[in-house]
Amino acid sequence: AKSALIQLSPYIFRVLSMSGKLPVSVFIIAHNEVDRIATAIGSVSDWADEVIVVDSGSTDGTMQLAQTLGAKVMY
Repeated sequence: AKSALIQLSPYIFRVLSMSGKLPVSVFIIAHNEVDRIATAIGSVSDWADEVIVVDSGSTDGTMQLAQTLGAKVMY
């Protein structure tokens, strides 16, 4: 596996230095993913400024868990 080099502009570096997170929003599309949503949110919440879960009618508690984990939920 090759590793990727990500270059940050000086602006992004300043923002990242101040808040600890990149000024980006991550969208996660989900449907009945209660067993996976915590891992998905956790994989981006350390570096993304905002996590939004777009739910398409889950009936298994996905939306509630995502909200509990700090994501904004839209449906």
